[in-house]
Amino acid sequence: MRQKYILERLLLRYIASVNTLSPQKVPIFDGVVLPSQLKFTEEFIDHYSQMAQKIVLHRLVETFSWRTFFFSKDDTTYRCTVADPMFWQDIQFCFTQKGANALWLYYTKKQVSWESLNPWDAMFISMVVPQIVGSCYSDEWLLSNDAHWLVIAYFMITRKENFTYRHIPHSAYLHNFKKIVYPLRFLLIELVANSYGKIWKVLDDVQQSSSDGYWDSGYRYDLDLRDRKFWTWLQDMETHLDIEVVTKAYEYWCNEGIIGYDDSDFLQKNEREWQLFKNISGLKEMKKSLGSINLLGENK
Repeated sequence: MRQKYILERLLLRYIASVNTLSPQKVPIFDGVVLPSQLKFTEEFIDHYSQMAQKIVLHRLVETFSWRTFFFSKDDTTYRCTVADPMFWQDIQFCFTQKGANALWLYYTKKQVSWESLNPWDAMFISMVVPQIVGSCYSDEWLLSNDAHWLVIAYFMITRKENFTYRHIPHSAYLHNFKKIVYPLRFLLIELVANSYGKIWKVLDDVQQSSSDGYWDSGYRYDLDLRDRKFWTWLQDMETHLDIEVVTKAYEYWCNEGIIGYDDSDFLQKNEREWQLFKNISGLKEMKKSLGSINLLGENK
C-alpha cells in the first residue's frame, strides 16, 4: 500500500512539474522496472481530478483571455468572456482514471494509446505533454468523439499548423456544419476569414512580384508560378479552399439552422467584422488576375 501511495505521489508531482514555471525535480528511474499499470486509490483519483480541473481552468482562461464567445439562450444571443458566469454554465469536466493511466504510462516510458481517451482527458493531457499528443487529436477525432465545444475551441485556437495557401484548417467542421454548435459558428467564421485573407495576400504578393519580373517571392510559401501543380490547384481553387462549403454553412446558420430569433443579425455582423465574403471575393478576383499569366510567367 505504501509503495502504491509513493507512486501516486510521483505521478502528481510529475503533472505539477510540467505545469509550473519552476518545475519540481521529478525522480527518473533509469534501470528500475516500474509497474505499467497502477490501481489508483479513490483519494488519488479525487486529487488528480481536482488538479486536472485547476490546470485546465487556468489554461483556458489564459488561452481565451478576453475573447468574446456568443451563446443563445431563450431566443436571445449573449456575448460572454471567460469572466462571465454564463460562459461556464452547463460545463461538466470529466477527467478519468484512464487519463491518469495514460500519463503514468508516458511517465514510465511505456507505449500509450492517446486516441483511446475521452476529449476532456485529451485536452488536459495535451496541456501536460503537448509535444507528444498535440497531433493525435485531429478535428475528425474530436468530431467522432463528440467533443464538447469548449474542447474543440481550445484545440482550434492553440493547435499550431504550418500555413499553406493550398487549403484552410478546420475543414472537417465546415463539412459537418449542421452539427456545429452556436459558439463555434462565430469562431469558425473568424478563423476561416483570417485564412482566406492570408491566402489572398500571398497570391497578391506573388502576382505583383511576377509582374515586376521577380520570382522568388513565392518560395517562402512553397509556391512557384512555373510549377504546373500550382496552376492545377488554381483551376480548382474554390474546391481546395472549401469556398462553396463555407458559403453553404453560413447560409444554413443564418436561415434553416438558426437557434434564436436574432442569430442571423449577430452572424452577419460577425461576418462583416472579419470580412469573410470580402476575402472570398478577393480570392476569386486574384484567380482571374493570375489566370492572365501563363506557365512561363509571361503575360498573355
